[in-house]
Amino acid sequence: MSSIRKRGRQWWIRYWAGGRLIEKSLKTTTRKIAVHRQQEFDRQLTHFGRMPDGHIPWPEFLASYQEHAAAVKAATTLIRDASRLKLFGEFLHPQRLSDITPSALEAYRQDLLARGRSPTTCNNALNVLSGMLRWAVDQGHIVANPARSVKRAKIAERAVRFLTRAQVTKVIKAASRHAYMRRKIGFAVLAGLRLSEIVSLEWQDVDLKRRILHVRSKPGRPTKSKRDRTVPLVDELANILKPVGAAGWIFGEPRGDGQSRKQLIKVEKLAKVGHLNWHLFRHTFASILAQRGVSLYK
Repeated sequence: MSSIRKRGRQWWIRYWAGGRLIEKSLKTTTRKIAVHRQQEFDRQLTHFGRMPDGHIPWPEFLASYQEHAAAVKAATTLIRDASRLKLFGEFLHPQRLSDITPSALEAYRQDLLARGRSPTTCNNALNVLSGMLRWAVDQGHIVANPARSVKRAKIAERAVRFLTRAQVTKVIKAASRHAYMRRKIGFAVLAGLRLSEIVSLEWQDVDLKRRILHVRSKPGRPTKSKRDRTVPLVDELANILKPVGAAGWIFGEPRGDGQSRKQLIKVEKLAKVGHLNWHLFRHTFASILAQRGVSLYK
Protein backbone atom coordinates (compact mmCIF):
# COMPACT_ATOMS: atom_id res chain seq x y z
CA MET A 1 0.00 0.00 0.00
CA SER A 2 0.97 3.64 -0.02
CA SER A 3 2.31 6.16 2.45
CA ILE A 4 2.17 9.95 2.57
CA ARG A 5 4.64 12.58 3.66
CA LYS A 6 4.98 16.34 3.51
CA ARG A 7 7.58 17.91 1.25
CA GLY A 8 7.68 21.67 1.58
CA ARG A 9 4.06 22.80 1.76
CA GLN A 10 2.61 19.96 -0.34
CA TRP A 11 1.68 16.43 0.70
CA TRP A 12 3.03 13.58 -1.43
CA ILE A 13 2.06 9.92 -1.81
CA ARG A 14 4.63 7.10 -2.16
CA TYR A 15 4.01 3.59 -3.47
CA TRP A 16 5.79 0.72 -5.20
CA ALA A 17 4.89 -0.24 -8.78
CA GLY A 18 6.81 -2.53 -11.12
CA GLY A 19 9.70 -2.76 -8.67
CA ARG A 20 10.08 1.03 -8.57
CA LEU A 21 9.30 3.50 -5.80
CA ILE A 22 7.01 6.20 -7.20
CA GLU A 23 6.24 9.50 -5.52
CA LYS A 24 3.52 11.91 -6.66
CA SER A 25 2.12 15.14 -5.31
CA LEU A 26 -1.39 14.96 -3.84
CA LYS A 27 -1.82 18.64 -4.72
CA THR A 28 -2.88 19.72 -1.26
CA THR A 29 -1.32 21.42 1.76
CA THR A 30 -3.90 19.97 4.16
CA ARG A 31 -3.18 16.67 5.89
CA LYS A 32 -6.87 15.74 6.21
CA ILE A 33 -7.35 16.02 2.44
CA ALA A 34 -4.09 14.15 1.83
CA VAL A 35 -5.24 11.24 4.02
CA HIS A 36 -8.58 11.13 2.19
CA ARG A 37 -6.86 11.01 -1.20
CA GLN A 38 -4.48 8.32 0.03
CA GLN A 39 -7.45 6.22 1.16
CA GLU A 40 -9.11 6.68 -2.24
CA PHE A 41 -5.85 5.70 -3.93
CA ASP A 42 -5.49 2.51 -1.87
CA ARG A 43 -9.17 1.62 -2.38
CA GLN A 44 -8.84 1.92 -6.15
CA LEU A 45 -5.57 0.01 -6.17
CA THR A 46 -7.27 -2.85 -4.30
CA HIS A 47 -10.45 -2.74 -6.40
CA PHE A 48 -9.02 -2.15 -9.89
CA GLY A 49 -5.56 -3.65 -9.46
CA ARG A 50 -3.86 -0.65 -11.06
CA MET A 51 -2.74 2.85 -10.29
CA PRO A 52 -5.27 5.58 -11.10
CA ASP A 53 -3.33 8.17 -13.11
CA GLY A 54 -5.94 10.05 -15.14
CA HIS A 55 -4.04 9.40 -18.39
CA ILE A 56 -7.16 8.37 -20.29
CA PRO A 57 -7.63 10.75 -23.26
CA TRP A 58 -10.27 13.40 -22.58
CA PRO A 59 -12.43 12.65 -25.69
CA GLU A 60 -12.47 8.94 -24.80
CA PHE A 61 -13.38 9.61 -21.18
CA LEU A 62 -16.07 12.17 -22.09
CA ALA A 63 -17.72 9.76 -24.54
CA SER A 64 -17.70 7.04 -21.89
CA TYR A 65 -19.21 9.33 -19.26
CA GLN A 66 -21.92 10.61 -21.58
CA GLU A 67 -22.87 7.03 -22.43
CA HIS A 68 -23.23 6.35 -18.70
CA ALA A 69 -25.20 9.58 -18.15
CA ALA A 70 -27.62 8.74 -20.98
CA ALA A 71 -28.67 5.63 -19.06
CA VAL A 72 -29.41 7.39 -15.76
CA LYS A 73 -30.40 10.99 -16.54
CA ALA A 74 -33.46 12.62 -18.09
CA ALA A 75 -33.23 13.87 -21.68
CA THR A 76 -33.56 17.54 -20.66
CA THR A 77 -30.79 17.13 -18.07
CA LEU A 78 -28.52 15.50 -20.65
CA ILE A 79 -28.96 18.44 -23.02
CA ARG A 80 -28.23 20.97 -20.27
CA ASP A 81 -25.20 19.04 -18.99
CA ALA A 82 -23.79 18.54 -22.50
CA SER A 83 -23.89 22.29 -23.05
CA ARG A 84 -22.00 22.95 -19.81
CA LEU A 85 -19.38 20.28 -20.55
CA LYS A 86 -18.87 21.71 -24.04
CA LEU A 87 -18.22 25.21 -22.62
CA PHE A 88 -15.71 23.77 -20.16
CA GLY A 89 -13.93 21.84 -22.91
CA GLU A 90 -13.69 24.98 -25.05
CA PHE A 91 -12.16 26.86 -22.10
CA LEU A 92 -9.56 24.31 -20.97
CA HIS A 93 -8.99 22.17 -24.10
CA PRO A 94 -7.92 19.18 -21.94
CA GLN A 95 -5.91 16.45 -23.65
CA ARG A 96 -6.26 13.96 -20.81
CA LEU A 97 -8.46 13.62 -17.77
CA SER A 98 -5.46 14.41 -15.57
CA ASP A 99 -5.44 17.94 -17.04
CA ILE A 100 -8.52 18.74 -14.97
CA THR A 101 -7.04 19.97 -11.70
CA PRO A 102 -8.42 22.11 -8.85
CA SER A 103 -6.52 25.13 -10.22
CA ALA A 104 -7.98 24.57 -13.72
CA LEU A 105 -11.49 24.35 -12.29
CA GLU A 106 -10.95 27.49 -10.20
CA ALA A 107 -9.71 29.33 -13.31
CA TYR A 108 -12.85 28.23 -15.15
CA ARG A 109 -15.04 29.48 -12.30
CA GLN A 110 -13.30 32.86 -12.35
CA ASP A 111 -13.68 33.02 -16.15
CA LEU A 112 -17.44 32.43 -15.89
CA LEU A 113 -17.78 35.19 -13.31
CA ALA A 114 -15.67 37.55 -15.43
CA ARG A 115 -18.02 36.93 -18.36
CA GLY A 116 -20.97 38.02 -16.25
CA ARG A 117 -22.37 34.62 -15.31
CA SER A 118 -24.32 34.56 -12.05
CA PRO A 119 -23.01 32.74 -8.95
CA THR A 120 -25.81 30.19 -9.38
CA THR A 121 -24.76 29.49 -12.98
CA CYS A 122 -21.13 29.07 -11.87
CA ASN A 123 -22.10 26.67 -9.09
CA ASN A 124 -24.29 24.64 -11.43
CA ALA A 125 -21.43 24.35 -13.92
CA LEU A 126 -19.07 23.12 -11.18
CA ASN A 127 -21.67 20.68 -9.88
CA VAL A 128 -21.99 19.06 -13.33
CA LEU A 129 -18.21 18.74 -13.54
CA SER A 130 -18.04 17.40 -9.99
CA GLY A 131 -20.60 14.70 -10.78
CA MET A 132 -18.60 13.66 -13.83
CA LEU A 133 -15.32 13.58 -11.88
CA ARG A 134 -16.93 11.64 -9.04
CA TRP A 135 -17.84 8.98 -11.62
CA ALA A 136 -14.21 9.07 -12.83
CA VAL A 137 -13.11 8.23 -9.28
CA ASP A 138 -15.61 5.35 -9.10
CA GLN A 139 -14.26 3.99 -12.40
CA GLY A 140 -10.69 4.09 -11.13
CA HIS A 141 -9.42 6.76 -13.53
CA ILE A 142 -8.34 9.27 -10.86
CA VAL A 143 -7.55 9.14 -7.16
CA ALA A 144 -9.85 11.92 -5.99
CA ASN A 145 -12.39 14.39 -7.29
CA PRO A 146 -10.52 17.68 -7.97
CA ALA A 147 -13.78 19.65 -7.87
CA ARG A 148 -14.23 18.93 -4.16
CA SER A 149 -11.65 21.51 -3.17
CA VAL A 150 -13.06 24.28 -5.38
CA LYS A 151 -15.20 26.65 -3.32
CA ARG A 152 -18.70 27.40 -4.53
CA ALA A 153 -19.95 30.97 -4.74
CA LYS A 154 -22.15 32.22 -1.92
CA ILE A 155 -25.72 32.83 -2.98
CA ALA A 156 -28.02 35.13 -1.07
CA GLU A 157 -31.25 33.48 -0.01
CA ARG A 158 -34.31 34.84 -1.75
CA ALA A 159 -37.88 34.71 -0.56
CA VAL A 160 -39.87 32.05 -2.39
CA ARG A 161 -42.57 33.65 -4.50
CA PHE A 162 -45.94 32.06 -5.16
CA LEU A 163 -49.28 33.11 -6.61
CA THR A 164 -52.40 33.87 -4.61
CA ARG A 165 -55.69 32.11 -5.36
CA ALA A 166 -56.90 35.21 -7.19
CA GLN A 167 -53.73 35.33 -9.30
CA VAL A 168 -54.04 31.62 -10.15
CA THR A 169 -57.55 32.32 -11.45
CA LYS A 170 -56.22 35.19 -13.58
CA VAL A 171 -53.46 33.02 -15.05
CA ILE A 172 -55.80 30.16 -15.95
CA LYS A 173 -58.27 32.62 -17.45
CA ALA A 174 -55.49 34.25 -19.50
CA ALA A 175 -54.59 30.82 -20.88
CA SER A 176 -58.21 29.93 -21.70
CA ARG A 177 -57.77 30.95 -25.34
CA HIS A 178 -55.43 28.00 -25.79
CA ALA A 179 -56.67 24.72 -24.31
CA TYR A 180 -53.18 23.26 -24.83
CA MET A 181 -51.52 25.86 -22.58
CA ARG A 182 -54.40 25.96 -20.11
CA ARG A 183 -53.96 22.24 -19.48
CA LYS A 184 -50.20 22.58 -19.04
CA ILE A 185 -50.60 25.33 -16.46
CA GLY A 186 -53.37 23.35 -14.76
CA PHE A 187 -51.09 20.33 -14.31
CA ALA A 188 -48.36 22.59 -12.88
CA VAL A 189 -50.33 24.77 -10.47
CA LEU A 190 -53.13 22.35 -9.51
CA ALA A 191 -51.16 19.08 -9.43
CA GLY A 192 -47.59 20.30 -8.75
CA LEU A 193 -46.03 18.57 -11.76
CA ARG A 194 -42.69 19.59 -13.24
CA LEU A 195 -42.67 20.66 -16.90
CA SER A 196 -40.72 17.53 -17.87
CA GLU A 197 -43.44 15.42 -16.24
CA ILE A 198 -46.24 17.40 -17.89
CA VAL A 199 -44.97 16.98 -21.45
CA SER A 200 -44.52 13.23 -20.82
CA LEU A 201 -48.17 12.66 -19.85
CA GLU A 202 -50.38 10.33 -21.84
CA TRP A 203 -54.16 10.11 -21.68
CA GLN A 204 -53.86 6.67 -20.08
CA ASP A 205 -52.19 8.40 -17.11
CA VAL A 206 -55.43 10.27 -16.35
CA ASP A 207 -58.09 8.45 -14.34
CA LEU A 208 -61.06 10.81 -14.07
CA LYS A 209 -63.28 8.15 -12.51
CA ARG A 210 -60.98 7.64 -9.52
CA ARG A 211 -59.75 11.26 -9.66
CA ILE A 212 -56.11 10.14 -9.88
CA LEU A 213 -53.21 11.23 -12.06
CA HIS A 214 -50.39 8.72 -12.64
CA VAL A 215 -46.94 10.29 -12.98
CA ARG A 216 -44.80 7.55 -14.50
CA SER A 217 -41.08 7.30 -15.18
CA LYS A 218 -40.85 6.38 -18.86
CA PRO A 219 -38.01 5.25 -21.15
CA GLY A 220 -36.07 8.33 -22.16
CA ARG A 221 -38.34 10.53 -20.00
CA PRO A 222 -37.69 9.51 -16.37
CA THR A 223 -39.15 11.45 -13.47
CA LYS A 224 -36.64 13.32 -11.31
CA SER A 225 -36.78 10.64 -8.59
CA LYS A 226 -36.90 7.81 -11.20
CA ARG A 227 -40.05 6.61 -9.38
CA ASP A 228 -43.72 6.49 -10.28
CA ARG A 229 -46.26 8.28 -8.12
CA THR A 230 -49.97 9.14 -8.07
CA VAL A 231 -51.37 12.63 -7.61
CA PRO A 232 -54.97 13.52 -6.64
CA LEU A 233 -56.92 15.08 -9.50
CA VAL A 234 -58.87 18.06 -8.13
CA ASP A 235 -62.22 18.99 -9.71
CA GLU A 236 -60.87 22.21 -11.23
CA LEU A 237 -58.12 20.32 -13.07
CA ALA A 238 -60.52 17.55 -14.10
CA ASN A 239 -62.75 20.18 -15.72
CA ILE A 240 -59.79 21.73 -17.55
CA LEU A 241 -58.90 18.33 -19.02
CA LYS A 242 -62.29 17.70 -20.59
CA PRO A 243 -62.86 16.43 -23.19
CA VAL A 244 -60.49 13.56 -22.40
CA GLY A 245 -58.63 11.94 -25.30
CA ALA A 246 -58.73 8.20 -25.87
CA ALA A 247 -55.01 7.46 -26.10
CA GLY A 248 -51.59 8.89 -26.93
CA TRP A 249 -49.66 11.90 -25.66
CA ILE A 250 -51.73 14.68 -24.13
CA PHE A 251 -49.38 17.34 -25.50
CA GLY A 252 -48.02 15.50 -28.51
CA GLU A 253 -44.67 13.74 -28.79
CA PRO A 254 -42.37 15.08 -26.02
CA ARG A 255 -39.91 17.71 -27.27
CA GLY A 256 -37.85 20.52 -25.74
CA ASP A 257 -39.56 23.17 -23.60
CA GLY A 258 -38.71 26.19 -25.78
CA GLN A 259 -42.21 26.38 -27.24
CA SER A 260 -43.75 26.20 -23.76
CA ARG A 261 -41.73 29.24 -22.69
CA LYS A 262 -42.90 31.28 -25.68
CA GLN A 263 -46.53 30.43 -24.92
CA LEU A 264 -46.06 31.23 -21.25
CA ILE A 265 -44.78 34.72 -22.11
CA LYS A 266 -48.06 35.38 -23.95
CA VAL A 267 -50.06 34.26 -20.89
CA GLU A 268 -47.85 36.42 -18.66
CA LYS A 269 -48.70 39.54 -20.68
CA LEU A 270 -52.43 38.83 -20.48
CA ALA A 271 -52.57 37.82 -16.79
CA LYS A 272 -50.53 40.80 -15.53
CA VAL A 273 -49.49 39.11 -12.27
CA GLY A 274 -45.73 39.46 -12.75
CA HIS A 275 -43.13 37.10 -14.19
CA LEU A 276 -44.33 33.52 -14.68
CA ASN A 277 -42.29 30.32 -14.82
CA TRP A 278 -42.88 26.64 -14.20
CA HIS A 279 -41.04 26.65 -10.85
CA LEU A 280 -43.38 29.40 -9.66
CA PHE A 281 -46.39 27.19 -10.41
CA ARG A 282 -44.90 24.33 -8.39
CA HIS A 283 -44.16 26.73 -5.49
CA THR A 284 -47.77 27.89 -5.68
CA PHE A 285 -49.03 24.32 -5.52
CA ALA A 286 -46.81 23.68 -2.49
CA SER A 287 -48.16 26.81 -0.76
CA ILE A 288 -51.75 25.65 -1.35
CA LEU A 289 -50.92 22.29 0.21
CA ALA A 290 -49.13 23.97 3.12
CA GLN A 291 -52.26 25.97 3.87
CA ARG A 292 -54.06 22.66 4.15
CA GLY A 293 -51.32 21.19 6.34
CA VAL A 294 -50.03 18.79 3.66
CA SER A 295 -46.43 18.36 2.46
CA LEU A 296 -45.56 18.32 -1.22
CA TYR A 297 -42.95 15.67 -0.56
CA LYS A 298 -45.17 13.02 0.98
